[in-house]
Amino acid sequence: MGSYDSYPIDISSVRAGDLYTYSLRTKKDGFISHVMVIKKVNTNGSFDFLYSTQKIRKNNEDYFESRDKEGKSLAPLKYKTNYAARIAPTKRTRGFRRFLWPKYLNLDPTLYPPSFAYSTKQFEVSSEEFFKMIQVAFNHNPDTADSTLARNLDQVCDLVKERIPAVQEAVDFLNTKDPNYCLSKEEYSLYSTPLRDYVIEQAFDFLQDEWLKTSAATEASHRSKIQKLVSAVFTPKARASQLGKFCPIRITESLTLDLHKIYSRIKKKQLSNNPQESLLVRWGEQSPEVVPNCSVVQAFHGPGRTLPQ
Repeated sequence: MGSYDSYPIDISSVRAGDLYTYSLRTKKDGFISHVMVIKKVNTNGSFDFLYSTQKIRKNNEDYFESRDKEGKSLAPLKYKTNYAARIAPTKRTRGFRRFLWPKYLNLDPTLYPPSFAYSTKQFEVSSEEFFKMIQVAFNHNPDTADSTLARNLDQVCDLVKERIPAVQEAVDFLNTKDPNYCLSKEEYSLYSTPLRDYVIEQAFDFLQDEWLKTSAATEASHRSKIQKLVSAVFTPKARASQLGKFCPIRITESLTLDLHKIYSRIKKKQLSNNPQESLLVRWGEQSPEVVPNCSVVQAFHGPGRTLPQ
């Protein structure tokens, strides 16, 4: 969402219908951008979001291009509740934005009415200050330490589980092709997961920060069940079996991972966002196999890519 039909707003004015936009730098001159529509601003400083994905977009294109075919259904938007805005804007065309009324297109922002709440302050502060601004503006009914941990643990679990069908779609697509088939740029964009994987890592880091703060303020003998459960994500000897029951990551009929294994593999850079690779390589269960010498893969990963053992 660029600067043409939307504009940055004062964070304290954010409301339903506004946009939260961010981007991730994936290579020297490239960004992957994402837009989420705010459906609700929650009193604990989180948001309910509506958003789309490349796969949804592709399904919708198929739908509109196939009006004469029966059985087609419109792919719905994704809906997330109680999610925090965790990526600070890196460009002035990102951050919290609002759609611009048509008659104000191409006008200088100084001509916007005061009610539009135009502001560039969110770009003039550090990432830490950006997140503090959100908390000050909306955190009117703060979570308890335990409820914050529980909410963020649930989100990590949801994000990782959402990766399962995203990766499987790429695998299923490649299974319909010749073993030496090379993905096109469009197919690579559709089936790769760099932004998804980045958001998952950020969610783990946020959860770890909350857990460390809570643990530092609580004696070991008085730690709650949720504190002990979260500790298993980062210290596997603590209640590992409970963690597996809480959030089993079922990759195949015979392979189920837990959040500690996912976290460990993320930090060791063993998860692959490359859709040209196999299912087990994508999840860090195996080292990379020999893949076709595809130009689009080399553009993102370079030749001879390997993962840590």
